[in-house]
Amino acid sequence: EIPLPHSRSGQASGIQQATSDFIRQGHRRIVLIASQALRKPQPSPGCSAFIDVLKANKLSVSDFNLPDWDTSPDGLYSLLERLFRFTPPTGILTIEPGHTFAVLSFLAQRGLRVPEDVSLFCAIPDPLFRWHRPAIGTLNYRSEPHVQRMVQWLQSLESGSIFQGSQTIPLGYLPGGCVGPAKGLKDQENDRARR
Repeated sequence: EIPLPHSRSGQASGIQQATSDFIRQGHRRIVLIASQALRKPQPSPGCSAFIDVLKANKLSVSDFNLPDWDTSPDGLYSLLERLFRFTPPTGILTIEPGHTFAVLSFLAQRGLRVPEDVSLFCAIPDPLFRWHRPAIGTLNYRSEPHVQRMVQWLQSLESGSIFQGSQTIPLGYLPGGCVGPAKGLKDQENDRARR
């Protein structure tokens, strides 16, 4: 039996960078919409990284930030209705493109604009994002490090040595144009400009 090393893409560092960018832009009510498999029984590394950045920036953390919801279209719309009922988020991060499209649809139905009213980011890129203006920020998924890993493994087999182990390849943050200053911060800047 030949041992097979593997590599995987790690979302945690990119989600940390995205969350930090939201905070730098004045967002304090930030939500990460993640499917149940990424939240339970333990938060995934990406979800944990999100919470860690909020805590490191002394933002209060609650179920609002990483909400529990029924992972279905109706469950997502019910979640969005709850989130926007009283004190809505100013920034939303999603993991899956389908959730991003649902959020865009929900916001459009309410006359809310991205990024003017709500900033938006999706961890997993989708080819359809190139059709959206402004561009939706994502993580930088690159195949080259994985291909390099396979080449190293093949070379080790050829030389008779055994190349084992796993490697997590961190993903970088590609901001796009859907992250802007938090709405309250933009209003304050406009007031200052008028004075």
